[in-house]
Amino acid sequence: MIAASRQTLLANLVQQASAAVLLLALPNILEKSAYAQTVFVSVLLSFMALADLGMSLVYGRLVPALITQGDMESVRRWDASVLQVGLLASFAFAGFVSAVYWVRYEYSGGAILLILLPVAMYWASFHVTRVTASGDFSEYRRAISVRSLASLLAIPMAAGLGLLGWFAGQVAAALLVLGYIGRRLLAPFGGVDWNLLRKNVPEGLILCAITVMWMQLLNLGRLYASLRYSPEEVAHYGVAGAAYQFMAALVISAFLPVSVQVLGRFGRSDRDAFEFMGRILANAAWFVLAGTVLMVELAPFALELVFPSYHFDRGMLFGLLLGVAFYPFFILFGNCLVGKQKGRLYLALLVVGLAAGGLAAMVIDMFSWGQGAAWGQLLGLTIYTALLYGASRALFHEAAPETWNNAGKSLAGVCLFLAVYGATRAFWI
Repeated sequence: MIAASRQTLLANLVQQASAAVLLLALPNILEKSAYAQTVFVSVLLSFMALADLGMSLVYGRLVPALITQGDMESVRRWDASVLQVGLLASFAFAGFVSAVYWVRYEYSGGAILLILLPVAMYWASFHVTRVTASGDFSEYRRAISVRSLASLLAIPMAAGLGLLGWFAGQVAAALLVLGYIGRRLLAPFGGVDWNLLRKNVPEGLILCAITVMWMQLLNLGRLYASLRYSPEEVAHYGVAGAAYQFMAALVISAFLPVSVQVLGRFGRSDRDAFEFMGRILANAAWFVLAGTVLMVELAPFALELVFPSYHFDRGMLFGLLLGVAFYPFFILFGNCLVGKQKGRLYLALLVVGLAAGGLAAMVIDMFSWGQGAAWGQLLGLTIYTALLYGASRALFHEAAPETWNNAGKSLAGVCLFLAVYGATRAFWI
């Protein structure tokens, strides 16, 4: 597990280093109105889980256990069925994304290139899903690194062609990743098992709804801003949101091998899975909290230094960034619900958190316009994490009571620290 975490962290360091270079360059190359369009496109692509009706997510839940059990024939059928149906569905998703973008901005060049992007992204992403399920985190690191480095093409292309160059850079990067994967892209092709797909579509729909809602809750500030704020405000949230995503992606990548291990252990013993989760959480939660506080303190100075034409409200940055402290909890608790097939409950909790965050954002904006997106996101994440722990404990406490008691103490400690820190820091914003 330690070696796997090292591979995913290395991949994420390359990914985040590339993202940092893009963040440093693009807002200073593109006009704010053009950069706001790139933020909107990112919001559209965050619905990518809908492209294959969630079948790749079902794959990610079931196939690790099949591999553990040595059932490679079932794995082969999953590979062929999910990839081929997913590619067809991603064409439809690409058309939808392109149409939505054109209706909003009426820019034909960007809309045409958007038709190509989701298909290439899906094909490359399924390769990453396959190697992750098999536990080949070395290939995971290589694929993610190639994708990240290829994304840097957007900088010279945007410098030369503006917004059109940014779109062309995204497509070129996706095609370069496909070129790196090469003939391995064709390995999963074969007969589609339609009975397997029909049997798992209901769970797939739940899982893709969960993933989409999860992504929107984690990035509620960006979503809310792109729908309600002016292009200049959206550009500000895009830059601040990139800093937030930098922090979040580091945490998610570190916990990816843990997630795979938890799901795999459910195939053997619930108690084993919960106790493994508890051991990881006990060590990781406080490191993530310390890193979050450090980034919250440094972000205003760093962003204002690098982007002199942008003015960042420190209260907005504080609210937007602080939610990363909850990531270890809802990643691991969420895996427990997914592993025990409590998808409908998981989805309901996400809906409540997203609704609470959106409502809070609208109320806050009535009194302080532009602050609602950030603080609504933080409130939504707080409510969601608390509800997720309560539901998980109620369902699984008997299987590993000490683990859930300790997890509750850790969550309460983090919440108490954030409350004291937030109250103290408010006087200095």
